[in-house]
Amino acid sequence: MFRRLGLNALCALCCFALTGAVLGQTNRATINGTIADQNGAAVPGATIKIEQSATGLALSATSSDSGDFAFPDLQPGIYTITISHAGFQTKKYENVEADVAKTTTLAVTLNVAAQAQTVEVTGTAPLLETTQTAQNAVVGTRAVQEIPLNARDYRQLLSLTPGFNSASSQNGNRSNQNNWQLDGVDNNDFWHNSEAIN
Repeated sequence: MFRRLGLNALCALCCFALTGAVLGQTNRATINGTIADQNGAAVPGATIKIEQSATGLALSATSSDSGDFAFPDLQPGIYTITISHAGFQTKKYENVEADVAKTTTLAVTLNVAAQAQTVEVTGTAPLLETTQTAQNAVVGTRAVQEIPLNARDYRQLLSLTPGFNSASSQNGNRSNQNNWQLDGVDNNDFWHNSEAIN
């Protein structure tokens, strides 16, 4: 009797541990950064606005006393970011890419303005990840649309990502430790710890 209860308790504990590991994954993105003047001093109270034209999402925030700002839990995509503060040139970043489970960091320097001026920066944010240790990869739209896939099996696209091998291991983890999501929804098979559907 006690043996059976001990085994059941152990199984329940393992299930809770695996659930915590899966819930630690995310399908959202983060954009953050710091705002400073030409001398490197923090610029508090700056207004930061982000827009995603594809969805019409528009958010705004104010930089902290140390010049920091953050927009967590964003839908992955391309954003336009505008930073403004009285007495400084307004700076606009276009085509800032926010990827799944990644933090895009901007180091913004505002120049003093004699009159109303706007500086537009076109391009993407730095690709070097400096804020977290998570290893993620995103397959671009062009690859998804143009690469011929047998039965349109999305798992074949994994071979395009760094760190993936033929045993379905990503970055050295075991093949049954992958977290599968389909359109942001959990797609993990509970019993086999693999993808539920293709």
